[in-house]
Amino acid sequence: MYCDLMRGYRQEIAKQASARWSPRRTSIAPQAFTCGQVGPYRLGPELRHGAFGPVNLAIGKEFEFVLEIERIEVPSCDSGCAPGVGSLAARILERMNHCVGCKHPHVASLIGAGLADDEPYILRPHILSRTLDELAADHMLPPPGPVAAGILYSVAEGLQSLENYGPQPGLCLPGGIDGQHILVGWDGSIRVLGAGFALLRDERLGVDLRALISLAHRIEPSLAKIIQTAASFTEMAQQIRRRCRSACAERQELVGSWMRKIDGEGCDALRRLFCMEPLQ
Repeated sequence: MYCDLMRGYRQEIAKQASARWSPRRTSIAPQAFTCGQVGPYRLGPELRHGAFGPVNLAIGKEFEFVLEIERIEVPSCDSGCAPGVGSLAARILERMNHCVGCKHPHVASLIGAGLADDEPYILRPHILSRTLDELAADHMLPPPGPVAAGILYSVAEGLQSLENYGPQPGLCLPGGIDGQHILVGWDGSIRVLGAGFALLRDERLGVDLRALISLAHRIEPSLAKIIQTAASFTEMAQQIRRRCRSACAERQELVGSWMRKIDGEGCDALRRLFCMEPLQ
């Protein structure tokens, strides 16, 4: 039965192979991006509220694809700073610049960071997706089983990459991964958000590992019991793969098919908004 299921998933993913999931700037009416400006980028509608500020669609002349800008609204650190520390905004920007360029299939790519009116912001390509928290709010969390296992495995691999990126270990971690930091795409992609946010959240050793185990207890309790003794993201990913080998190998097909099944209408509505052909 599992083989028949996977055969269906493969046939479906083959049909979607030519579909684009990153909207093009030239396909969208310019009046959609009249919600303000951050640096050289024109803002479109707000997508969601991030950990420290709004996340908006955006366009910039140097990019042919649609962007998303996440602003980090934190008070500047002036007279209260220790000597030589500088403003908090500058420290955040330095941290974010360390995270720019990390390339991993399970990490949301940062392609730039900057300051606008003393407020840090980060820049990412926009890919049609929703956070786990958004799915949970609509009662669409993945059921325990292969889809949940594939998501947890992908997040463990993404966090492992972030832990090893930058000038020193752990500098680019989110500082407590949770549902708002995990993007799930209709194309089956799973990507970790929040690179570098540990500076503002929690820089203690092992905090993201413990947070991912806590998330596993929410979405796949039987797997959480197996990984709760893991001492590293590498060990956690290995434990998940040993227990759920097929789910890990086929995770993109499984997750994409599940997303298009539970929220096909949302997917097609967004594709129409971005002048992309609906899948149905």
